[in-house]
Amino acid sequence: MRCHSYAELMDALKAAGLTGQLMNPHQMAVSTQPGPVWPDNGNSFWLSFYDGAWFLVTWAPVGYRVPDGSDVVEVCVACMKAVGTTMAQVPSTIVERFR
Repeated sequence: MRCHSYAELMDALKAAGLTGQLMNPHQMAVSTQPGPVWPDNGNSFWLSFYDGAWFLVTWAPVGYRVPDGSDVVEVCVACMKAVGTTMAQVPSTIVERFR
């Protein structure tokens, strides 16, 4: 799914079993945590929508542009399934898969 707003993405993440929490107008935390998102309570990361593109940012922080045409929800699900703790970097298998 290609989401073009935080509201669309929050709905799509919820349908995929993830939580999207808007932290400020340009930053959403993605996690499986209920309530406030903390980096030491399981895997979580940030998403920002800027200039027509989604960016995934880890808590390290390391940022990645989600390529045009990629399903941002699928990227989020893959990242969430990859590790059970906070990611410093997106695993190379996911970077290779989504480019």
